[in-house]
Amino acid sequence: MGRTSTLLHTGSFCDTSDLGGKKGSVNVSYRPKTREKGVDLYMTGICKKGHGLRFNYMYFLASNTSQSKLKVDVPGIVGPVSISSDQNMAATGEIESSGNSTIKLWKMIRSDFKQSLTFRGVVSAMALSSDGSVIAAAITTAEKTAIRLWDTTTGQVKWEELSPPVGTLAFSQDGSLIASGGFENDGTIYIRDAASGSIKLNLHSDTDGGVTCLAFRNTRGLMLSAGFSSGVIKLWDITDGSLIQTLNNEGPAGALAFSGDGRVLASGDAKKGTIKIWAITKPPNP
Repeated sequence: MGRTSTLLHTGSFCDTSDLGGKKGSVNVSYRPKTREKGVDLYMTGICKKGHGLRFNYMYFLASNTSQSKLKVDVPGIVGPVSISSDQNMAATGEIESSGNSTIKLWKMIRSDFKQSLTFRGVVSAMALSSDGSVIAAAITTAEKTAIRLWDTTTGQVKWEELSPPVGTLAFSQDGSLIASGGFENDGTIYIRDAASGSIKLNLHSDTDGGVTCLAFRNTRGLMLSAGFSSGVIKLWDITDGSLIQTLNNEGPAGALAFSGDGRVLASGDAKKGTIKIWAITKPPNP
């Protein structure tokens, strides 16, 4: 237990997870700010059901715990949800009966509405960059599936690229890369340059089914972890595309997150509701 506590104290622990419309999307950040009698933990979450959203904020301080909530009604059915890892911005996808979708951007401090992005097609996955400056979304129409990137300040489209069906997206911490994978594809993960949308690297896992979730390690030794429908989790070195480690989660992972120092990986089992902690065999670069 002491070993785990030491690792967690070295940095933040963040994750965003879409729970398939059943419970919601949760982002958790462990703040390594030590007080005289403990440490702070700040958690934000968005629960979704039908036409409703509920923003939750919880502060676990050394002296007390506080919680606040805000409920928002939306016209469409709530789809994917994403929260930036700095916890300053959230994005919610709303799917309308007309076949259009709308992404709404919220300032998380007071759940203030910022702006909306409306387009034709169904949004299947979203990801905000760590600072919330850009958002990527996978959009499917009758003709195609594409990944589109917007500037969240101006609302302008920066690029759009065709893609196989996408079920999950993830940004690297510095915002330079974006990874995509889909439940329906052959286990291929595409790593794109976030500035241009061009594919820089393909990672293959032919026998493990579709990709259920993705997470980048936030340290200089760039690593990507991916959960598959077969129940395995794989970790790659992004610098050369080599497979580093394979883990048996014993069920599809619904979420993945690295500790701030990159030495620990947490996986959430989407069916059992359990969380597992894994030690990473290849340490971060010094």
